[in-house]
Amino acid sequence: MEKIYQVLFLIVLLGISSCRKEEEKGIDVSIRLQLLYNGEPMVTQQNYTYPDGKAFVLTKFSTYLTGLAIQSGNQSEDLEDVQLINMTETLRSSSGSEMGYLIYSGKSKLKSIDQLHFNLGLTPEQNGTIPADHDSGTPLAMAGEYWLAWESYIFTKIEGWIDLDADGMAETGVALHLGSDEVMKSFSFENLDGENELILQIDLVRVFQQGNKIYDIEANPQIHSLSQIESLRELSNNLEKAVTLKTTL
Repeated sequence: MEKIYQVLFLIVLLGISSCRKEEEKGIDVSIRLQLLYNGEPMVTQQNYTYPDGKAFVLTKFSTYLTGLAIQSGNQSEDLEDVQLINMTETLRSSSGSEMGYLIYSGKSKLKSIDQLHFNLGLTPEQNGTIPADHDSGTPLAMAGEYWLAWESYIFTKIEGWIDLDADGMAETGVALHLGSDEVMKSFSFENLDGENELILQIDLVRVFQQGNKIYDIEANPQIHSLSQIESLRELSNNLEKAVTLKTTL
């Protein structure tokens, strides 16, 4: 009888140990970013119709994403501090675009996710640095992502071609570069239902148009000057409204 009790005791101990290990493991978390155009996965080097009817071709989309964190109740977990998300390779094919860019994949100590937080752009503290302040190869060390004249990083790049002479060919270069402290946008998605595979979506057509107001790409196809601050504000405000969260792949 004593041996039976010993065996039962060991079984109980193993069960408790197994449960603790499962608790320690937490959950697998996957977060992706999709770029859409009018609700459909967007592909580079392909003709799209700008909201005013012009032919438009995208060649590059990149953005800084900072402060990525998840939350469950009163518990929160920081996932990534600073990322430079260059979606150019992801957007080369429809299958790649549909899959999206993997922002984060890993284990979380949380048992579920009911909130997601992040910024598009850099915080004032991060933006107050220069590439030379950072270790080579890190997201903030890239000189090509910094505006020396503005003393600011370029938070988001939308590049491509637009048809301004109505000949059906997109031949005018587009370089919509968004930066400066005031254009950083913070996002919080709450009341999630515990999904651990999350998809952020940015619909580029909504960056170009909100309501009846269409961004005047003919007047400002490229943004490289402080005199274009109103264009920066318009596009960054539109970008804020163009971001949504889908919770299933």
